[in-house]
Amino acid sequence: MDEEMRALGLLLGVTLFVLLIAAANVANLQLARTQNRRAELAARAALGAGRARLFRQLLTENLLLAALGGAAGLLVAIGGLPILEQLIPADLPRLRPIALDSTLLDVASAVTLVTGLLFGLASAWQSRRSSLSEVLKLGAATVAGNPRQGWFTRGLSVGQVAVALVLLAGAGLMVRSVVGLLRVNPGLDPQNVLRVYPRMPSQHPDPDPRLTQYQYQSAALAFFADAQSRVAAVPGVTAAGVGFEGPLDLEVSTSPGRPPLRVMNFWTGVGEADPLRVLRVPLKQGRWLDRGDVGQPVRRVLVNETAARQLWAEGNALGKRFWWRDREGVQKTFEVVGVVGDTRDYTDYVEPQPTFYRVLQRDVNMELAPMFLVIRASVNPGTLYAPIARALKAAGAAPGQPMFFINLGEALRTAMAGHRTVMRYVSIFAGVGLLLAVLGLYGVLAYSVARRTHEIGIRMALGAQTADVLRLVMGQGLRLVAAGTVLGLAAALATGRVLRAYLFGVSSTDPGTLMAVALLLAAVALLACWLPARKAARVEPMAALRYE
Repeated sequence: MDEEMRALGLLLGVTLFVLLIAAANVANLQLARTQNRRAELAARAALGAGRARLFRQLLTENLLLAALGGAAGLLVAIGGLPILEQLIPADLPRLRPIALDSTLLDVASAVTLVTGLLFGLASAWQSRRSSLSEVLKLGAATVAGNPRQGWFTRGLSVGQVAVALVLLAGAGLMVRSVVGLLRVNPGLDPQNVLRVYPRMPSQHPDPDPRLTQYQYQSAALAFFADAQSRVAAVPGVTAAGVGFEGPLDLEVSTSPGRPPLRVMNFWTGVGEADPLRVLRVPLKQGRWLDRGDVGQPVRRVLVNETAARQLWAEGNALGKRFWWRDREGVQKTFEVVGVVGDTRDYTDYVEPQPTFYRVLQRDVNMELAPMFLVIRASVNPGTLYAPIARALKAAGAAPGQPMFFINLGEALRTAMAGHRTVMRYVSIFAGVGLLLAVLGLYGVLAYSVARRTHEIGIRMALGAQTADVLRLVMGQGLRLVAAGTVLGLAAALATGRVLRAYLFGVSSTDPGTLMAVALLLAAVALLACWLPARKAARVEPMAALRYE
């Protein structure tokens, strides 16, 4: 559930980014519309309309447009719900019951009105100093516009480009992460494998207070030994192993002078009760743990390949020792007898962690935390829940307590499905954001060309060539794109940590991805700049000089 909440929070943030781009577009359009109405507003002011009245008029118009846009968006949402449900994988059933309820409508209406109010204030504020004498003296068509408005408009365009680049960077990182996940071997065979967490007798709600920790551990080990043999005899079960998680993080050292390294720690059964063999984790070097390793003063362990590399630079871990000081201050010595392959947990989207595995036996540092059974079946494991539960109850599982079953294959598929779903939606929103940003940039440049038609005509009449006009207009647009790209890259680097929980095999600051999305944005923005520039280059000097 926490994973789904994080995913929904991420999608909410992406949606807000798209909303900001769209709102900036609307603000730019309203600013252009208000600039074209300068003569009208100045005349109203000259006839006695106060600034407050003009302000209310423009604000009312903006709110009305926002309400109409919100109603149109609601119709699109109603029509798009079936498509949205089709995009959600069947592995994520909790995301499927989607409906438009009153709460959602209230939130959408509030967001629409607040957005319309805030961004409508921009055009209303810019119109507060309209002067009839200035407009009549300079002429509506020849006025280059309020420099303050120009800076505000260009600032909105830069912000749009920056936000679009952040969205594209997030989508690019998610795509690379999913591609990496699809290519990476999990290091085990998850098909037809169950993980079961039964309630031991010592975990009964009312355990016997006279039992010591040693007796608790003895009872737990006896229970799991009996449970393993009973479950292994269930028809359809081909193998069953016993494992114990924890204490997970230990600081170990390989020599007195080296700093300690944090490693993961698992207790495992041996022989046919070895969960690593049930999971078909490959043995890379050495041997498996066996019953002869129980009770040895130097504890014999297996390490994974990541631990072997990080603990010993030369990579040869067989026969090497490392040490750990327990909570009572006693130093424990471990000797490596085998190296196993790395396993990857897609549910956490992290790289393999350094891990060692030791024999499951009584130990003063062993807490009765989650012990589990790993079960491989020759049939659909979902059909074995009931017989396995009966076998565990016969072994003495705490009565009336729930048993937790995890289908490993389904868990990995669900994790991948969730990752792909987040990638799909972030990519869609990034595409929408890119489109809106490019349209906004095009609109700003097209409006600038329309406002500067008279100026461009004079330049061409004085000898400016088509290439000069192209450079003039495209230079203006590319400067906005360059500024937005720089800000966007800085924002992507700063906000990349939000995506770390969803990334696998790629850094949140991956330079290749950031460079690729920056080039994509630049290429699309170049087209948005070229279209108004081409229009400006086709201006006839005489027609421009006669313009209004």
